[in-house]
Amino acid sequence: MSTEIRLRYQRATATPRPAGSRQLVGYSPKLRRRVALFSRQAFEQWLLLESDPSVVAFCERPAVLTTAQGAKLADFWVSRDTQEEFLVLGEGPPVDSIVIEEAAIALRRVPATELIA
Repeated sequence: MSTEIRLRYQRATATPRPAGSRQLVGYSPKLRRRVALFSRQAFEQWLLLESDPSVVAFCERPAVLTTAQGAKLADFWVSRDTQEEFLVLGEGPPVDSIVIEEAAIALRRVPATELIA
């Protein structure tokens, strides 16, 4: 396990709240700052990240990712010990990873059924 954690993303990307969506604001003990979320799915995923002891750090809406399927705003970036991944909430085509700063970072879709379970 690495003792040094690289916090690649520390603040959410400045994005306007989607029309018609609510804004859920909470305090993250892991991040020691407020988080603003725009959907119930994002709120539920945030609760899971806060309660998961393997999650060292995370960031909501960290970056816009460009893949073969097009551009998509990642919902979360998650750091677990020496591994990191992007989470995209909702249904869609699977994507294995994306290269950022010469490092391959896993990209995982989280369907609503996984959050409900």
